Amino acid sequence: MTKKLFLPVCMLSLFLLSCGGAETDPETIADKVVEEMQSSGSTLVVSSPCELLSVNDVRTICSVSNDYEIEQEDKKYTYPTCSFRWEDGKVKKEMEVAGRKMTIDHPSEVLVVMVVEANEAMYDRSIKVYEDGEDISSVGEKAIWGTDMSQLSFLESGYLFHVHVQTSNDNEENKKQAIEIAQTLMSNI
Repeated sequence: MTKKLFLPVCMLSLFLLSCGGAETDPETIADKVVEEMQSSGSTLVVSSPCELLSVNDVRTICSVSNDYEIEQEDKKYTYPTCSFRWEDGKVKKEMEVAGRKMTIDHPSEVLVVMVVEANEAMYDRSIKVYEDGEDISSVGEKAIWGTDMSQLSFLESGYLFHVHVQTSNDNEENKKQAIEIAQTLMSNI
């Protein structure tokens, strides 16, 4: 081997040896971190409800046709909030403008607020706003539905969720969808 080829071949060999067997794929690294955390007994902390509920979940639970685009927004107001909105004309609002009653289309929406490290006292304080609260036994440790607010609040595994659903003018349909969304959130904690 000539001196001109020796240096490049050595450099290439050192490079290949240094990379051999190294995991550089982000998904592989993430999987290993999760495995290590699970084996050590650590739990993952969820920082946003958008990590627990996807656009596809909302599309399926709320029976939203693929003809409608669902806009998802992940924000942190006082608490992490995930919202989904789409224009399908199913929600109508009556308003009075200049003495005349009008009916306008309102976007369909699902809004999820999440409080981490919540307890029963926090839940009890948060549900005082429900004037028409109905206990829901099939969701979480404690849950309440309010038709006026079109919202389900529930406590589960140290998380407090408020799930607002307005996808139709039928309160029972909104309640059913809120319960399904809550069950999806709980299964993903």
